Amino acid sequence: RKDIHINDFLYESYSNWNSYGAGLENVALGFGELSVAGFRERDGRVYTWDARLEDIKLGKDWTGEIAAAYATVHGDATGDNGIALRAHVQKDDFFGGYMKASLMYSNGAAWGFSADGAPDTSKDRSLTRAQIHGLVPLNDRTELFFVGLHQIDDNDGDKSKWTSVGIRPHYAINDNFAVQVELGHDRVSDSGGSRHLTKGTIAGIYTFGKTGFYARPQLRAYVTRGSWSDVGAITKQTAYGTDTSGTSVGLQFETWF
Repeated sequence: RKDIHINDFLYESYSNWNSYGAGLENVALGFGELSVAGFRERDGRVYTWDARLEDIKLGKDWTGEIAAAYATVHGDATGDNGIALRAHVQKDDFFGGYMKASLMYSNGAAWGFSADGAPDTSKDRSLTRAQIHGLVPLNDRTELFFVGLHQIDDNDGDKSKWTSVGIRPHYAINDNFAVQVELGHDRVSDSGGSRHLTKGTIAGIYTFGKTGFYARPQLRAYVTRGSWSDVGAITKQTAYGTDTSGTSVGLQFETWF
C-alpha cells in the first residue's frame, strides 16, 4: 500500500484489505525487482492480477516503479473488465529528506487502484491521479511534510476534479515534547459547480521520549479551524448547522505496530 501520511489517504492499495490473494515479491532481475499477485474480492465479483517492477535505478538517489493491473468481473457484477497503470518515482536525499511522485490511470473494474476492485464500474469511467509528497528537514529540530494531489474522475464525460495541497511542519522542543502546525486546502469541482475547504491545525505533542516526525507513540492536544465554501461542502456539516466555518478541539493518541 502507498499512502500520503498527513491526508491519511491510500493513493494505491493492492493488498488484502477486503479480499483474498497470494503472490510472489522482490524477484531480483538485475535492473529491478519483480512482484506479482492475484486477488479475489471478498464476494468473488472481481479478480485482480497485478504486476510491478520496483527499485529501478534511474540515477543518483532516484528510483522508479512501473506497474499494471488487470481486473475482471464475475458473478452478478454489472461493470466491465478494466486496467490500472501506475508510474512512481522516489528521490532520496531530497534536501536531506525524500520525495515521492506518481502518475496513475485506471478504468472499469480496476477503477480506484485497489485490490478490492470496482465490480459495478463501466469501462467508460476512468480515474486519473497525480500526486507528489515528501518530508524534508529544515534544521536539527524542524521537519516539513508537504503534499500536492490532483485527480480527475471521468464518468463517460461527466468529470469530477479534486485538488489537495498541504504542509505540516514539525518542531521538536525536546525529547518529550513537540509542536505541529498543519495548513491545507481542498477543492472539488464537477458539473454542479465547485466547493472548497481551507483548514489550519496546531497541536501540542507528548512524544514519550522519542523525536522525529514519524516517531510513535504520540499523544496530541489539537485545535483545528476550518472554513468552507457553502453548506454541505463537508461531510460533517450536521455538527455545524448552517455555518460555513467552525472549530474543533480534541485529544488524539497514535501508535503503530
